[in-house]
Amino acid sequence: MNPNRSYLRCAIIAIVVMIGTISAAYAAPTASFVISGVVFYENGSECNDPTVNITNLDTSGTWVAETNESSNDYQMVLDSDNVSVNDTLQFNAASPAESQSSVTEHVVTQNELDTGGFVYNISLAEPGDTTPPEITSVVLDPTVSEPNGSINVTVNVTDESGIDTVTAEGVALALVANDTYVGTITAAGTPGTYNVTVVATDASSNGNNATDDSATYTVPEPGDTTPPTIHSVLLDPTEVEPNGSINVTVNVTDDSGIASVTAEGVSLADAGNDTWTGTITAANASGTYNVTVVATDNSTNSNNVTDDSATYTVPEPGDTTPPTIHSVALDPTEVEPNGSINVTVNVTDDSGIASVTAEGVALALVANDTYEGTITASDTPGTYNVTVVATDNSTNSNNVTDDSATYTVPEPVPPVIISIEDVAIRRGENKTVPIMVFDVVDMSGCEINFIYDPTIVYVTDVARGDLNFSFEYNINNGSGWMRANALDMEGQSGNVTFAYVTLAAVGNKSDVSEMEFEDSRLLDTSFGEITHIRDNGTFSILPNVLPDVTNVSATPDTILYDNGRPRTPGIDIISLSAHVTDTDGSITAITINLSSIGGSPVQPMEYVAGDLWEVTTNATEVAGALNAPNFTHELAITATDDDGGINDSASIELTVLKRGDVTGDGLVDKKDADYISRYLAGLEPEASNPPGILIGDVIGNAGDPMGNGIVDLMDALYIAKYTSGMVEEP
Repeated sequence: MNPNRSYLRCAIIAIVVMIGTISAAYAAPTASFVISGVVFYENGSECNDPTVNITNLDTSGTWVAETNESSNDYQMVLDSDNVSVNDTLQFNAASPAESQSSVTEHVVTQNELDTGGFVYNISLAEPGDTTPPEITSVVLDPTVSEPNGSINVTVNVTDESGIDTVTAEGVALALVANDTYVGTITAAGTPGTYNVTVVATDASSNGNNATDDSATYTVPEPGDTTPPTIHSVLLDPTEVEPNGSINVTVNVTDDSGIASVTAEGVSLADAGNDTWTGTITAANASGTYNVTVVATDNSTNSNNVTDDSATYTVPEPGDTTPPTIHSVALDPTEVEPNGSINVTVNVTDDSGIASVTAEGVALALVANDTYEGTITASDTPGTYNVTVVATDNSTNSNNVTDDSATYTVPEPVPPVIISIEDVAIRRGENKTVPIMVFDVVDMSGCEINFIYDPTIVYVTDVARGDLNFSFEYNINNGSGWMRANALDMEGQSGNVTFAYVTLAAVGNKSDVSEMEFEDSRLLDTSFGEITHIRDNGTFSILPNVLPDVTNVSATPDTILYDNGRPRTPGIDIISLSAHVTDTDGSITAITINLSSIGGSPVQPMEYVAGDLWEVTTNATEVAGALNAPNFTHELAITATDDDGGINDSASIELTVLKRGDVTGDGLVDKKDADYISRYLAGLEPEASNPPGILIGDVIGNAGDPMGNGIVDLMDALYIAKYTSGMVEEP
């Protein structure tokens, strides 16, 4: 922040506060007017500690808003003497470094004065065009207008960034030609001379605007202020039935002429010679009513006069007794959802019957006082009242309602289903499942013919269910059918078990067979057939489960490459092992791919015990396509089960190193001899070695190829001779 600018801002605020304090001591208190908001950078981020200057363009008053270096809020507390309605306030805001700024305007409204201020948020922008448009002319036509009349506004305005909007008194004007905008505003409703405020906003990112209120128009003082004179109002007839028609004749005069005449809001027509006529509708209830006539003259003031001296009468009604409903009969009274119900109604009235409805459906007269028709039942179970309405023929249209008659939609009866559930088991397994009859009533006999695919499933046994008089069955697995029947003298109801069927999986894994009720028959205790539906099942043999390879290991997990030269026993031999299981069969072969270390790509692993398989091997190749210093091999295991299922997702990690490669670059060369020499001189740390292996121990005492368990000058010498072709590979 600029310290001088901050000091100046604080000083201005202090002066404003001091002046306000002194004024408060000598003047009557005024209402506060608070302007506040937040300031954002062009990218939407918060602009903390902004500068916000506010200028009243109508009074030239200028104020500096209060801000804070840790917030993007600003606030200016004025009083109601500082601003008035329609004052234009200009907001000049800038970021602390003044890299972004904004100049905008806001016109104060009456509502903002009433509520004591407003919130005005500001978005800054990179400085661009800051020059407001130039309004070269504002033309009004006409310049003298009736109250609330239309005034055409033509504005000529230019700006280098182009014009975004032009408004006159807040009404948007339209571009009609080069730099020319036109539109229509509405004149004031009271006499006087008025300035028209035109605001033009350019198309720049700053939205610069210019205001012009030099153009004026005048609403002249009113002329004729005398209302018309109503000489007479005649009604014909003056006694009328409810809602009847009444002719109205009005005689009325005015020096300015008559613009309109209404009676009870209905427009009357000019019949000539100061006479206006029309028709109104009488009230629908008995009583005496005044008719309100309003006449309006042709003056600019539209003076009017009201006359309600004329009256008419609606006499008391005659028949007021509603009809009598003697009976309502429904047929049937128990019906299926959305079923048809015949309705018969007997009804009388001294004035006769005009209409009879049942649930809104019109019934027809079929005999003396008897009406009939058909309605539709509800679509959901329950007991329902039927509403019957009868209306008489009197002028009052008296009616009566009767909802005493009821009908019932019963709860739905679930269908009877004979069913066998789906079965899924492993090959060679058995499972016993019930053959069920659901939602049956008084079942006394059941007979079925059950078919299946005998290459996939056998029926090995059938046992009696709930029917307890007799039970017989016959199985033919050669053709794939089973027949059974059972009797029960008392009858069984509800969910009844007909039989228990034991099924054996004889096909192959993943085979599927339909289990179909080819025929079935159900009898009740009265020898009647029981209607039912058949729900067939599916028998599935579960698919093959692949072998599971777990707990793979290499012992040890790092060895030396075996080039045939003697070395310490065990450092070039490895035992590879894996645990393999098969939940639905047996393991037929386990192989491991040793090709990356010089072995067979399908090296058999030997069965040990339980689920353990092993193989012992060495590495006759090293590195290969591997990139130094990563010498780790992934030895893939392939497990095969007795169904030919293969799992080759597991592998064993094995690291193979070269004897003498102390630098770990995959080569045995002068760099390794130099490294050992520098190590012996204390210039290099000991080379990295896996557990139990000294990579740099390549020769022992008296040239022993087995080594001596230490890395010394003899090892550096041997490697140096190897690089010169004088000895074999370490």
